[in-house]
Amino acid sequence: MKNIFTWMYSAALLWVSMSAMAQSGKSVQGMLRDTESRVIAGASVSLTSDQDSLGTSASQAGIFTFSGVKADTFTVKVSSLGFELFEQTFTFKQGQQRMVIPSFELKGIENMLEEVVVNGVVT
Repeated sequence: MKNIFTWMYSAALLWVSMSAMAQSGKSVQGMLRDTESRVIAGASVSLTSDQDSLGTSASQAGIFTFSGVKADTFTVKVSSLGFELFEQTFTFKQGQQRMVIPSFELKGIENMLEEVVVNGVVT
C-alpha cells in the first residue's frame, strides 16, 4: 500500500513539473498609440513565428501582452479599424525572458470618415 502512495505522489509531482515547464516561456508586452499619442484600445494584435501563433487584443489602456512565447525571433502585427496595418519583427537578446516593446505609433487612414451628421426635417 505504501508503494502505491509513493508511486502516485511521484506521478503527481512529475505531472506538475511538466505542466510548469510547458507554461514557461518568454513574455512580450507593448502599447498602442496613434500619431497624436492617444491610446488605441481594442486593436487586434498577433504574434507569429515558426514556433508560435498567438493572438490577443489591446486593453482599454492600449496594452497587449503575450505569455509563453517560444521563439527568439517573432513578428507582431496590429490591425484596427481606421488605422494602417502595422507589422514589425523583433528578436529576444541572449538570455532575455521578457520584452517590453516601446509604444507602437499607428497611422490613421487619411480617407476614413470620422463621423457623418445628417440634419433634416421630415416633411
